[in-house]
Amino acid sequence: MGQHLTRQLLLYTIQSSQMTRWFDLRMLSGTLRDIAVSSLFGDRFDCRSSMTSLPQPDYYDYDLKDAPAFWFDYTADVGDGWNPTFAIASLLCDPSLAVQGAPELPTGPGRLLIMGGDQVYPTASREAYDQRLLVPYRAASYHARDHGPRPSDLFAIPGNHDWYDGLGSFLHLFARERNVGRFRTRQHRSYFALKLPHRVWLLAIDGALSGEIDFGQTLYFHNLVRTHIQDGDRLILCTAKPDWVASDATASKAQATLFDFEEELRAVATQSGRPHIAIVLRLSGDLHYYKHFESTEDGQEVHSLIAGGGGAFLHPTHTGSEEQVQRQESQESTPQSALFRLTKSFPSPQESRAQTRGSLFLFRVNPSLWLVLLLIYLLSGLAYSLAGSEILQGAIESTYGSRTAGIATAATLQVLVLCAHALALFGCCYALVDVSKQRQRAVTTWEERDRFRIAIQHAMVHIVPYALLQLGNSLFDHFYYAGSTAYHAGHSVRSNLIAMSIAVLCSLLSAIVFWAYLQIALSRYGRHANDAFAALRIEGYKNFLRIEVKPEKLVIYAIGLRSVPRHWEVVETFLEGTPCVVPASDEELRPELIERFEIARPPIGS
Repeated sequence: MGQHLTRQLLLYTIQSSQMTRWFDLRMLSGTLRDIAVSSLFGDRFDCRSSMTSLPQPDYYDYDLKDAPAFWFDYTADVGDGWNPTFAIASLLCDPSLAVQGAPELPTGPGRLLIMGGDQVYPTASREAYDQRLLVPYRAASYHARDHGPRPSDLFAIPGNHDWYDGLGSFLHLFARERNVGRFRTRQHRSYFALKLPHRVWLLAIDGALSGEIDFGQTLYFHNLVRTHIQDGDRLILCTAKPDWVASDATASKAQATLFDFEEELRAVATQSGRPHIAIVLRLSGDLHYYKHFESTEDGQEVHSLIAGGGGAFLHPTHTGSEEQVQRQESQESTPQSALFRLTKSFPSPQESRAQTRGSLFLFRVNPSLWLVLLLIYLLSGLAYSLAGSEILQGAIESTYGSRTAGIATAATLQVLVLCAHALALFGCCYALVDVSKQRQRAVTTWEERDRFRIAIQHAMVHIVPYALLQLGNSLFDHFYYAGSTAYHAGHSVRSNLIAMSIAVLCSLLSAIVFWAYLQIALSRYGRHANDAFAALRIEGYKNFLRIEVKPEKLVIYAIGLRSVPRHWEVVETFLEGTPCVVPASDEELRPELIERFEIARPPIGS
């Protein structure tokens, strides 16, 4: 996997690797097909059950006794458009990275790079990984030799987009010790454990598509707690999906979710005589922004970070539905709760809200959406024109000897065409309401209660103007030309042109109405966040983490990139350890410090 880097390859990749057009009909149909297949067969053919036979150590040891300092980097949701993906890769590989406001930031890449899920978009394949992930990261730090040691190791956990091909491409890349620029993959499974200095452990968990943690994986981590993790050690949990804000309300209670996994882990630790093993930090992606949550659990402060800013489109932070999220523990007999308090977000809610302004004309960003609507309306307009054509009316009139019968038949057919058009649009609107159920956190929502009403209201806004204009055009023809010989002679072309013009006009109106619906659902109810911002394909507001492990504390630096360059230049000569591509002369990378915070070692027995 991977081609030899050349100028031609880089120029082609820069040109062709654009942000995923989620509303492109071909892309959307292919993605829906992959989702349907993976959902149908994912639980029946879960490849994690066969991973227990793969040779992987109990943990990877990075407890470097003589190392003066140790830090690692974290990014998630990478492998989309070239501009944001390569911009973050460049910062991660920069040997002298300087960030305004963080003079104490460790310079240079960390000993480890952790990728926290969704390493490629829209769906996984070897070609997609090569173009959207490998080429940018290899170009960020050039190494002429494809084999041999590398200064940093790379570990990754799969997200839902990695799972859409059954995890085959993911394992082919990450589980076979391959070199990716300055990094080398080491894992042999989709989950792993890392022993870091100063009694810190990182446990990376694979929740597959459903978020359920399989039995073999559970045994792997339970054995780790029983045999290797010591009392008082600190744990960092890394998952592809932030269960504390995005848990699936429809999930069965029998599923082993992240919180169930944590409770079981604590129980195993207590049974093994290690009651003071502490979870101090959770890392996750899936949502494409930075958010920092704090919670008090078992009397200790726990930090939960969403840092899905590695390259995919921006998600909104202004919905307000995640400022406080309450978690109910699995112990039904003695229910406890943990309140997750939002302390920092990037972009800010005000900046996030500003991204939607002036974007009412969605077809400018996603022209294929309007083209699909245009096709629907043109076909409907053509059918409407044929149903009321003078040829049809004349044939009926000559057969039955009644002009009234011809007009009545044509009018009936035209109404049936409008009804078919209305039913098609209603079906689309009804299905659209169901899309955002993927991110529900409550058992009953406004969408579930009022789905039919919402779909009717949305569809009526599409249908009524179109139906009134078409019927108005037909009535004008009937009354204006009634009794005139010109009715059967000169008006047909004019009437059909008007019908087609109405179809074009209403397709533009439908595109605006569609975006307005997403905006209202997002701003008022916090729904359709994924759909609305996927359509905008915003490249800016990217982020990654640099985490320094010290004896007495963890120091977390959240680094943000408000905007990414849009023009790049390929260097003439590729030099070892340097980037092959740089921003154009009038652009540059301007990383900034989102926040810096520390997690002190909790005292044993607290």
